[in-house]
Parts: sequence; C-alpha cells; structure tokens
Amino acid sequence: MVLSNLTTLAVSSDRKSVQVGPGYKWGAVYKYLEQYDVAVAGGRLAPVGVPGLLLAGGVSFYGNQAGWAADNVLEYEVVLSSGRVVKASASENTDLFWALKGGSNNFGIVTKFTLRTFPSKRVFAGAYTVGGDDIDAFLQAIANYSAFNTDPLSHIVPMVVPSDAENSVGSAILFYDSETETRPACFEPFFAIPAIANTLAFKTVADFAVEVGGLVVDQINDVFVAGSTVGKNYNELLEGIQTSHDVFISQLPSLYASVPLEDLVLISINWQPITPLWQSASARANPGGNALGIDVKNKGTLMAWAKVVEWRSAKYEAAVNKWVESTTKAINDATKAAGLFDAFNYMGEAAAFQEVFPGYGAASAKKLLDISRKYDPMRVFQRLLPGGFKLGW
Repeated sequence: MVLSNLTTLAVSSDRKSVQVGPGYKWGAVYKYLEQYDVAVAGGRLAPVGVPGLLLAGGVSFYGNQAGWAADNVLEYEVVLSSGRVVKASASENTDLFWALKGGSNNFGIVTKFTLRTFPSKRVFAGAYTVGGDDIDAFLQAIANYSAFNTDPLSHIVPMVVPSDAENSVGSAILFYDSETETRPACFEPFFAIPAIANTLAFKTVADFAVEVGGLVVDQINDVFVAGSTVGKNYNELLEGIQTSHDVFISQLPSLYASVPLEDLVLISINWQPITPLWQSASARANPGGNALGIDVKNKGTLMAWAKVVEWRSAKYEAAVNKWVESTTKAINDATKAAGLFDAFNYMGEAAAFQEVFPGYGAASAKKLLDISRKYDPMRVFQRLLPGGFKLGW
C-alpha cells in the first residue's frame, strides 16, 4: 500500500509536537524541523520511511533520553478496516495506542502521527573508525559503553565492516546531544583506540541523518537480519558481542565462495545496546508501555545485533539469502550454547524468514492478537494487506 501522498507536516504553536504524515522519509522531517530548532525521535538514516520505523518500535538517536521512537508518538490517526477513522492516544483507544507501538500494520492504516519534539540546534556526531588490528579493543569498547554508560545524551551504533575474509574495520556512529561538548567521557573507550577516520563535528540532526544514510545505496539489493543476546555485566555483554562477531567473520568465506567480491557493496554486523537507562527513559516517555516486551530488569541489557548485506546483481539473491539464514542460525546456536541468546528480533531490521512477535513474549503476543481481532474482526489486514509481520488469525 502506497501512502506517499499523505504528507501532513505541521509543528505545533508551542513547538512541542509535530504532526507527520506517513508519506515522508525521516530526512525530510528533520530538515523541516531545523527552522524551529527541534528534532524528533525518528530514524537515524535519512532515507528510512516514517511509518515502518514507528510501527516497529523504532531505534533513534534519542534512545537513552526518551526510549523507543514509538514511545514518543503522542497520537495516531488510524483508518480501521471498517473505514472508520479513529484517534489512539494515552486517553483514547488506549489499547490500540499500546499495540501500535511495535505491532506493525496489523490494526489499521495510520494516516497521521503526532510526535514529541526535542530542542535541537546542533549535536556532536560522526563516525569514529578504527583499523583491523584494533577490532578486539573495539569490541571491548562496545561492551564497556553498554555495561557502564549513564549519560542519557549519548547514542552509539558500533559496527564491524569486513572488506574481505581477512580484513575488517570497526566503525562507531557516535551521537551526543550537546552544542558544546566535544569529548564526552562516555565515548572514551572508543577514543582510546587510534582512529583511521573521524567525522565527529557539530552538525544538525538533519545533516547527520544524511551522513549516516550514506550506508544505504540506491538501486541496490540488500537484506537485513536481526538477533539479540543479553548480558547482566561487562563480561557477559562482551562474550555475546565477541561470539556473534566471531561466528559472523567465520562464515564469510562461504559467502565469498558464492558471490564475487566485486559484486558485494557492503557487509556488516552492528550492535545496539538496549540498557536499563534506555528502558527507564522509555517508561518516563510512555508510562502506558509498548508492545516490545523487553525485560532488562530480569534479563540484563539487551544487545540487539543486525547483519547487513548489500550487493549489485539480482542473480545472487538466492545465494545471499542462503548465507544470511545459515549464518543467523550459527550465531543463534553459539549464543544459546553460551546461555546468552534472546529471542527478540527487532522488527526494523528483521528478515522475512524470521519471527518477530514470539520474541516479545507470550503475554505481549497474545495481547496484540486480541487487540487486532477487536479492531479488525474480519481480519482484513491479515488476509488482504501483504507485507510486514502478521499476527495471524
């Protein structure tokens, strides 16, 4: 379903919220908001679409300040399968309000999102890249930040990017919500490693989203795959990161054997720490909760990882898909053996062969199904709307 002509974009008179239609990509939203010196908890890459990210839960630069992007949706305008237009908010259709925060397109067509804004003129942000000889130190820096960071103004997207079976670089997308700070203490584990490239500087959120969006190449084939580990301390977090990394690297020769190196545009694995700091911010921003079912209190920090493969020729699609499926199984088997596996697959990066809702937990999955049956009793969005992750009958 194409919603590109639904292009509402209007900031409130007090600049504390903005109405956004589903026809936008995040780069355009951020650029519009620049004139008002505000930003929103939206996609980190400019080319990402608004509705998919918000309905998946949404990882943004503001996770440690405000939780999931969906936690900062104040109101949804939704067309139900009956044709009726309803609002969902903290005071109206509250069950639907909860379900749309991670429940995808199983309930209706969202025609407008009202989002909380954040004051923002400039931020300190960029990519800090280290060489292959320092990958172990880089993985340790990820674990250090994930275990010990208490600074809500910070956000990281660390990734390892191989250039072939023998060589990789580590690159951390670093974001700090400040107009003045140039060396945040929380990033010192990364800064302690010599950089081979560094784009850190003051810039607007709009400009940074364009910079990060350079990871997405137009007119190219790609696949994203999600997974997670959990850890209650530095050692467990490091083991989960190291295990997923090592298995990923060990599987590369089989990919290169089936897809020519010159046809591969990008291969990477990245990690997103969802910490108690993040989840506390989520609870403050959205006291009614979301559908994601993440339990850092009992399980520890969730380390959501994602693999990305981008390639040129469509004739290699089957080979790439076979590789990502087998590699995902290998990573999950290894983290299960270590007692660090978690079933959460972040919807925004999950592949078609993966399951998402079981990873939310049985209670959340059942509640989502019950709510979808209430608002879509004829199961229109299960039967007639292809795409996305379905709750079932």
